[in-house]
Amino acid sequence: MKTNLKKIISSIPSIDQLLRDEEGDRLQDKFGRKTVKSSLRLLISEMKQEIQTGELKSVSKGDIYQRLELICESTNPEIKEVLNLTGIVVHTNLGRSLFPEEAVRSAVKVMENFTNLEFDLSSGKRGERERFLIANIKELTGAEDATFVNNNAAAVFLILNTFGMTKEVIISRGELVEIGGHFRIPEIMRKAGAQIVEVGTTNRTHLSDFSAVINVNTGLIMKVYTSNYEIVGFTSSVDEKQLAELAKKNNVPFIVDAGSGNLINTTFAGSTTEDRVEQILARGADLVTFSGDKLLGGPQCGIIAGKSNFINEIRQNPVKRAMRIDKVTVASMFEVLRVYMDEHKKIKQKIPTQRFLNRSPDEIKKVVNHVLRAVSSSFDSVASAELTECKSQVGSGALPVDSLPSYGLKITPLTEKSISIEKLNSMLRGLPHPVIGRITKQCIVLDCRCLESADKLIEQLKLLGQIEL
Repeated sequence: MKTNLKKIISSIPSIDQLLRDEEGDRLQDKFGRKTVKSSLRLLISEMKQEIQTGELKSVSKGDIYQRLELICESTNPEIKEVLNLTGIVVHTNLGRSLFPEEAVRSAVKVMENFTNLEFDLSSGKRGERERFLIANIKELTGAEDATFVNNNAAAVFLILNTFGMTKEVIISRGELVEIGGHFRIPEIMRKAGAQIVEVGTTNRTHLSDFSAVINVNTGLIMKVYTSNYEIVGFTSSVDEKQLAELAKKNNVPFIVDAGSGNLINTTFAGSTTEDRVEQILARGADLVTFSGDKLLGGPQCGIIAGKSNFINEIRQNPVKRAMRIDKVTVASMFEVLRVYMDEHKKIKQKIPTQRFLNRSPDEIKKVVNHVLRAVSSSFDSVASAELTECKSQVGSGALPVDSLPSYGLKITPLTEKSISIEKLNSMLRGLPHPVIGRITKQCIVLDCRCLESADKLIEQLKLLGQIEL
């Protein structure tokens, strides 16, 4: 028995031999020599243990390379292009907004070339990288000035640190939100050095609650849009104009975290979008923070727009240096904002996020039917597929209770094949071009609102039927 085990173990090729073979070369090209070599050591050790326990009866190069690739992939994940068929347009886990073509070209240009990012060509002296973006944001929002950081959470932190450090920050208890990734407003406040003063209750807050606690140690009054949930029923909140007046009377800034960053008037499926940044500033907010990669449809960044005196104070905060945006963000956001300076029709055509949100159900239905005709029998050994009505969402906290009518493919695993819904979903994710949908009532719905290339989905679904179960 021991002799047989030794024979099986000795049949494992050496690491050097496995690295020299054609398949070894391919894996080294894909993952790097060091990664493949260390993974091979780990794999061979595992295989020897499996042989000793009787779990592994024989060894082949094919099995070794198959297992080796899985180990390398698990320890060195790569960013893959996926098909977002979840029905969530601005999907944080899938990278949020896609860039318009102009922004992509601009981003590539600054990655491949030296530029005048922080160099003033007219004076020959150092320039400010934000100068390319400020004028358009001012025009689009009515702000006196603006500044940019690497995301909206950083924008909120920077404001709190600038005006609220060692001071009190007044906020309604119903706005102490938590969003994805366990990001909590109270914790950010504390990390910024501010003391939280909660007023009102979860569902009702009045102006008198704010005026009762404001004092000489108040640093600012803050309002946070509850963008990822909505409280309905017996509710009351304070009008922003009243809060602005109270803040002005007491010589403290009034800050609004608007989150999603809506810049234009538009409707999605008959529902008006969130307030525009321009409207919030017009109601008296001194500063508004919002994201660049949500409704705005650009790169990840946090934008602070508002009164110039407050923006100047923020620029003087040394912490801002740690949050500044990079050249790719500057270049791509410049082009996104240039699109917004055009007429609304072109914005909805050129900005992918706006294009997806404004897509008509009839258009989406045509795409789904086209896909169904092309793949109707391609994976009938695995699952059935049919047209289904479904609901899309904006995503990333915007308009959380509103939905957009849409259409998708409903894929149901065949019961006689004993394929679980989880197994089928895993098969879709494991395709060369992963297909990400959502599980609904023991079927998988592929909402096609964000599908611009039907051929990509057709190609992947045809591969589904070729997978060995």
